[in-house]
This record gives sequence, C-alpha cells and structure tokens, in this order.
Amino acid sequence: MERTLSWRETLVLAGVLTALVVIYAFAWDGRPQMEGDSQGYLDVAAVLRDSPHDRLPNRPPGYPVLLLLTGSVPEPGLALLVTQLALHAAAVALLAGLLRRIDTRRALVALFVGVAMLPPFVEHADFVLSESLAQICVVAGLVGFSSWLLGGRASWLVLAAGALAAAPLVHSVDELLWVALSIVAALAAVLSRPKSAFRRRTVIGVTVISLAAVTVLGGVVVRNAIRFDFAGVSPMLGTRLSHKTVRVLERLPERYADVREILIRHRDGALLDPATGHLGLAYIFRAVPELQAKTGMNEQELSRYLVELNLALIRAAPMDYVDEVLRSAIWFWAPGVTDQSGFGSGAVKAAFNGVRALVLVSFFGGILLLAGPIVLLAGGAIRRGQGSDLESTPLWPGLVVVSLSLGAIAYDCLVSITLTSAVYRLRIPVDLPILACALLAPGLFVQIRAALGLTPAGR
Repeated sequence: MERTLSWRETLVLAGVLTALVVIYAFAWDGRPQMEGDSQGYLDVAAVLRDSPHDRLPNRPPGYPVLLLLTGSVPEPGLALLVTQLALHAAAVALLAGLLRRIDTRRALVALFVGVAMLPPFVEHADFVLSESLAQICVVAGLVGFSSWLLGGRASWLVLAAGALAAAPLVHSVDELLWVALSIVAALAAVLSRPKSAFRRRTVIGVTVISLAAVTVLGGVVVRNAIRFDFAGVSPMLGTRLSHKTVRVLERLPERYADVREILIRHRDGALLDPATGHLGLAYIFRAVPELQAKTGMNEQELSRYLVELNLALIRAAPMDYVDEVLRSAIWFWAPGVTDQSGFGSGAVKAAFNGVRALVLVSFFGGILLLAGPIVLLAGGAIRRGQGSDLESTPLWPGLVVVSLSLGAIAYDCLVSITLTSAVYRLRIPVDLPILACALLAPGLFVQIRAALGLTPAGR
C-alpha cells in the first residue's frame, strides 16, 4: 500500500488542523486546566528534574517528561496547551491519511476530520493529563502497523514499533497493547494465502514490534528492579485495584486488621465529601500517607501490599468485583463532555454530549452490522482455502484496519474496566479509532455482502 495523500489534500489538511490548533489555543486562554491527577504528574516531573535516581516515581515517566520539555513545572502554560493540541492534530492527520490510503471516500475522510476536531474530541488537550500523549502513541502504533501490513514502507513499521514501545511509559494500561495488536495481525494472516506478502509482513512486523517493546519495557523494569527493588514500570497497580473494592473493605481478613480501620475511615470520609461525587473511589490516595506511617513501607512496598490486600478482597467478594467491573464498563462508554466544550453554555455542552453519544451508538451499530458477515466471510475463506482470494479483494485493507482498531479498543476497554474505575477519560486514547470504525463500518458491510454473493457489488 504505497498510495499517499495528494499534495493538495496534504496542504488542505495541514492548513485546517493548524488553524484549529490556533483557534483552540486562544479560545481556551492559553492555560491548560488542572484536574484530580494533574498535581500528581507535576510532582513526578519535579522528582525527575531534581532527584531522578533517588526515588521511584509513582506514575510512568512519559507524560512528566513532556511537562519538563514544555517548561510546565511548576506552572503549566501556553507551551503545554499548544503541544497537546498539536499532538491531537497529529493523531487526526495520521488516521485521516490512513483512511485515504485504503481508498476511503474524501467526503468520509472530511467528516472524520471535522468530527475529530470538534471541542468534545479536543478538550482533553486543555487538561494537565496524559491522554493527549497516550492518544498519539496508540494512534501512531495502530496507523504505522496497519500501513506496514498493507504494503507500506519500512518507516511505518519503525513508527509503529517506537509508538507501541513508548505507550506503556505514558500510561501503564498500554503495557501489553503491542501483544493485542500482534494477535489480531496473526489472526488476519490466517485469512491470507500461505506464502503471501501479508503473512511475511506480519511475521516481520510482529517480530520488530515485540523486540522494541520488550527491549524498552525490559530495560525500565530491570532498572527499577536493580535501583528500587520494584520489577515494574510504576507502583500504581495496588492503588488502581483499590477502586474495585471500595464497598467491601469490612470483609478484610484479620491479618489486615491494623490497616482495615484506616482504609474504612478514609473511605467513609471520601463518601461524605461532595468533591468526590459521594462515590469514594479515590479514597486510597487520602489513605496512603497514613498507611505508610503505620506500616513503614515505601511506595513500591505499599503497592505490593495493596495488591495482595485487594486480591484477598476480590476473592472474598467476587460478585462485588464483577459489579464494579460492569459499573466501570458503563462509565468507560459514557459520552463524557466537560465544561470546556460548552464554553459557558449548558445547551452547547448538551449538544456535544449528543454528538459523542451518536458516535458511540454508530460504532456499536457498525460492530453489530459487521459481526455476522465477518464470521461468515472468515469461516468460508478458511473452510474453502480461499484466503488468497480474500486478500486480493478491495475489502481487505478496510478489514485489516478495522480489525486492528477493534483489537486496540477492546484491549483498552478490558484492561481499564477490570483494573481501574474506568471513567470515560480512559477511553480518549482510542476515541479516534472508534470514530474511524463508525465511519468505515457501513461501506465495509456492503463490500462483505458483495464478497459473500448476497448482493451485487454495484448495489
């Protein structure tokens, strides 16, 4: 797949995205907003600046490094906002380019860019949070890997390997994203002919991406294990799991009696605090200082202890954990629009919530539309040994892109809802692939029906 955007298309896209970045920077007063986790990232950035070898940061280093590079410590300003807006625009441009390379109609690509640059899809760039950086890593990995598999230059594979190796250093949710995409690519290769270029590219691509991810992750883990006695990227798993056991702390076994009272007291205090929405999910961050004082543990030791404690609670109340996972799934797929998109108007904010909801409904509708035909198509190709015919059809590029996108989306959703409270903010890194799938699904459905002989290709 060596087709590229024309010069005219490239210039128009670059001009539109640049203009919108400037407009948003002025509209949002050049100062990104602080949120619940923002100060934590700024604290980690200060640690990396002042004493990087003395203490293991409690968050992955990727976003704090961006804060340092943009001069955002201690006070984030215009440089960070513009950088994050540019990262979002770059992610939009990468996916728009991929859509054109697989022969998506210009009107659909224009619609993709238009929706992707609406305030509810851009507003995360106006917060001191890691989503903009996480998004560009996920999108670059997805676009680079798809482009390589479909016949693109080696530079696309380099982009994919670098992005997927960097993603876990931005958000630990993405530590195994490269594995999920490799599995999807391998499954797609089953439908290609035995000695095809696609199979060869799959083997090369999976190997390069795996080596890059293992090298980067392994280096970080080994470094942390040697220097800080912690074999991981960041000691956050214990606190994340605490979001899933808020309601069952009373069931802690007696061996945890010395900390049980501390946890329950801070949980109850968080439940009564209007600032938490009376949910108490993040109570653990209030309890950590007292837990460290009580146990004498440092952050990594306390993380291991909290993992053990929360696993004991999950074993004691498995259905309560399942209930929390289902609740998180609802939150993960909620539309989610902040006041930044409303520009002071409740009606505008409500309208943009409707836009987000429409995209999500279209996405799920598209998945339901494609599910049966794809199963029939894949089953027939495998049964009759006609993978070579499928690979040579016009639907193949779209099928590969949608499959890889769904792999990234499903992975992000599964990890988020099982390990965290999974508010909609955790969906932002895959929002653009969700939008792309929603737009591609109807056309792909028509092509698959034609390939199955259910309707003439021209209808």
